Amino acid sequence: MPHLPSSPRLRHALVLGLALCCTTLEAAPAKTPVKGKADGAAVKSQGEDAELLKWLHHWVELSFALDKDLPLDPALRAGANALRETHLKQVRPLLAAWMAEERVQQRAAGAAGTAASLYFPLMSRLFNELALWQLDTGDAAYEAATLAVLKAEPRVCVTDGGWRFGDFARRITRIQAMPVAQREAALANEGRMLARWGQARPVQLPMPLPLPQEAVASVISRWQAGGPRPALALTPALADSVLSKRLAYDKLHKDEQCALQQWWLQLSLLQDVAPAQALRAYRYGTMSVAADRYDDFRSMQSAGESPSARPYPPLARRFEVTGTTTVRVRLDGAGLAQEASIIGRKIAVPGIRDAQPIAFEQVFDAAALAHAMTGQSYAPSKTGYASFQMVWSLDGMDDAADGEEGTP
Repeated sequence: MPHLPSSPRLRHALVLGLALCCTTLEAAPAKTPVKGKADGAAVKSQGEDAELLKWLHHWVELSFALDKDLPLDPALRAGANALRETHLKQVRPLLAAWMAEERVQQRAAGAAGTAASLYFPLMSRLFNELALWQLDTGDAAYEAATLAVLKAEPRVCVTDGGWRFGDFARRITRIQAMPVAQREAALANEGRMLARWGQARPVQLPMPLPLPQEAVASVISRWQAGGPRPALALTPALADSVLSKRLAYDKLHKDEQCALQQWWLQLSLLQDVAPAQALRAYRYGTMSVAADRYDDFRSMQSAGESPSARPYPPLARRFEVTGTTTVRVRLDGAGLAQEASIIGRKIAVPGIRDAQPIAFEQVFDAAALAHAMTGQSYAPSKTGYASFQMVWSLDGMDDAADGEEGTP
């Protein structure tokens, strides 16, 4: 997907249609007579607004696509299509309201509030709404049915449509794996969760610390070092990737990452972790974040902008994300870093207000952890831990060790 440049000055100089040329949507030529420069500017602005709204709605359409070859029972497909159509209708005015709200915010701050300057804030809000939806919960019966599928269905993580736009298809495929008698109630739950788009949701349980993928990495590292085997074996495919090839989590295919999250959920339940806690960890672990959705992130990485110890993460720079990351480091007796983990995140994203910026919360993690392991020196600690905070600002990145020892 082509992108607008991060500089506001350059953004204002571009025609929005060029930034969206990769879609099948084209702006219709304005037919309103132009009587003067002011009228012409108004028509152009209206056309760019309409184009941006079309693009945002098209993104939602792609996220709710159901491939005709997806193996679904006819009754389930019909119910899912009805949900899809209802949601696409209710999203249209919601997107327009977001645009109006963001324009008011920008103009109050002294900006022009053009369609070009609205592009990234509105995409941020849409990415975040998709993430919040992935974390949303249904009633007790829905949660129990979902957990039962994740405990027993080996193909729940196999996707034909990919992870960038396959949100709805994955949820419906999961319902397909439920007993027929449970599907109608499950669809009703899906409808209630979709109706919460753009509204205050029930209080979300906090992000697990550590994230499940970090916990998995620690378990596997100890296993590879000769530690005890987990009570649940990995599937042959996962064992080959993780144990034989020793691939890091971020090098696995998204389907493999999902399968590893499913294995962790099943292992957690065997270790008497509460079902709601295990399911929460699975949802956070499989949630598609902004880096999964923004296609240009891949080209930024391939161009050599992969996270390292110091640079501002390119995705964060593109979406103008700021904030702080708190890191805890496990030390050896000489004060050398052995392992680092994120213990706190507080970030701000233009366009996301009155909601936790879930889709972007992890955007600084890789750079912060790399810095903790390669760019810091630590005094020996009696507890064996040290902590520090990194402050991320678009005017320049600062980092400072707070001097306080963490707790084990």
